[in-house]
Amino acid sequence: MLVNRDFSPSFALKHMLKDANLIAQFAQDLNSPMPAAAIVRETIKTAVNQGWGEENASAFIKALELEAGVTVES
Repeated sequence: MLVNRDFSPSFALKHMLKDANLIAQFAQDLNSPMPAAAIVRETIKTAVNQGWGEENASAFIKALELEAGVTVES
C-alpha cells in the first residue's frame, strides 16, 4: 500500500494517535521514560495535524517524507 501510495483507511492514523497517547499516559503513570515512543507519537501527531488523520496508519510515512524532504516511490 505504501509503495502504491494507497492510503485508503483500514486503521485510520487518528486512531493510531489515540493509542500512542494512551501509551504515553501509561508510561507517565508508571514514571517510565519511553523516548522512542515519544518521537513516534510526535511524528504521528504531525501527520494528523497535516490533515492525514482519516487516512490509513501507513500515512505516517508522509510526515517522515515531509521531514526528510523526499517521497518514497517504487
